[in-house]
Amino acid sequence: MIDKIFLLVLGFLFLRPLIGTISLAAMTAIVLYPIYSRIRRRWFAALLVLLFLSLVLYLAYTSSIFLYSQIMKLVEFYNQLAPEYRAPIVEVSRNLPLRDFAMEVASAIPGFVVRFPVYIFLVYFLLVDGHRLKEFVLKVFPRKGERIARRVWKNANSIINGIFVNAFVFSMFGTAVLYYAGSSNPLLYAIAASFLGILPIIGAWMVYAYASIELFKAGNFGGIALIAVFLVLWYLFGDTYFKLRYRGDLHPAVLLVSAFCGIYFFGFSGFLLGPVIATALEEFLTED
Repeated sequence: MIDKIFLLVLGFLFLRPLIGTISLAAMTAIVLYPIYSRIRRRWFAALLVLLFLSLVLYLAYTSSIFLYSQIMKLVEFYNQLAPEYRAPIVEVSRNLPLRDFAMEVASAIPGFVVRFPVYIFLVYFLLVDGHRLKEFVLKVFPRKGERIARRVWKNANSIINGIFVNAFVFSMFGTAVLYYAGSSNPLLYAIAASFLGILPIIGAWMVYAYASIELFKAGNFGGIALIAVFLVLWYLFGDTYFKLRYRGDLHPAVLLVSAFCGIYFFGFSGFLLGPVIATALEEFLTED
């Protein structure tokens, strides 16, 4: 057992540069699997990945357009300022690490170019051949392999679907409401609100407040009323039905600590990887 765990740790260290990509691909595959399971065909898996890729590219495009428009608004605001007010802004901007940030973004582009095709490739093959991972676990750990594979799948599926199902439904309804309210970026705002809603204190209200301010400037008070009614109805009924539900078997304290440790060591993808590691460790340390 010790030698197998040592080899697994060695393999983990070998794959560490791509751990985040693999974990993110697994999260995406878990989200798409309930749809793929209805038509188990390779062409359908390819179609799902293509549709998902199109959605990601569309969101990236709309986000960049939105960011560019906000930057242009700031530039226009700066140009309208009197010269005596511009000098302090220039002085403050010099002290900000903008150049370092730009260099970090530029240096991350080659890694992204390499990892993104690997990510798409992994999502497809995890959908089609993900069940073979269970066979691998059974070969490596014949005594506990069945239980490890079952618990890892149960906990990972509960974590992802317990959050993303809620986010998907909230963003779907939010997009429709913002569209009819006359918002400038209904899909982008709704998706941002759905994922910010997972975080405490911040919540979705910040995004909808920003959208309401835009509508207020345009004099669209009917749209603001529509957003207010939607949020009230959602928190009274929708959030009650689609609230986050964790149906795994990890203790809530272990789940919380492992998720935070995973995020600390592996970034966002550690949100799933941390509880998965905790599940496997719990099984290894449990006596038969």
